[in-house]
Amino acid sequence: GNERATNDINAAERLVQLDASGNRILPSVAERKELRQATLERYFGGRSADNTLENLSFLDPIQPEPEKPKARGRPTGKKTTANTKTNIVFPMKDVKFMFQRYSRYKIKKEAEQPLLEKSNEFTLSVLRRASEVAKDRGDKKIRLSDLRQVAGETGLFPTVEEDPKNMEWNRRIFETNEIKYHAL
Repeated sequence: GNERATNDINAAERLVQLDASGNRILPSVAERKELRQATLERYFGGRSADNTLENLSFLDPIQPEPEKPKARGRPTGKKTTANTKTNIVFPMKDVKFMFQRYSRYKIKKEAEQPLLEKSNEFTLSVLRRASEVAKDRGDKKIRLSDLRQVAGETGLFPTVEEDPKNMEWNRRIFETNEIKYHAL
């Protein structure tokens, strides 16, 4: 509690520094980056396995989780699915939601598993290609510009060369009516 408050005060003091004549001195780029990272960690917690954005970086290959030994004893009565995969990017409920949101059809039960598999296959291929673009650029992280380039390569969106000012890109984002995407 007190240590955190002290860190916040120190961060605030570093933000507002005054020179001899009383003018404000703005923090350097490194200090701003450090403060931004501290704020993100404070609000979103440290790095954990639950961090979805961290799990989406495919610069390192996916390591399947080791199987846990089954506990012997009385069965608990929970149903288990036959095809549980550890390298699924988005859960079934999200895939179904997005499909039904942009489709006028309701997905049938027998079509759920193929939809999940194809959605996962597409997502992994996009992330693999974005990782290649990032590596070619010399970066270790996938940036929005990499995903923009990959989206242009699919043919569903204009390429960066066809839309250098992102006019069409931004128009399509605003058509989603999702306020959270408008800042992209």
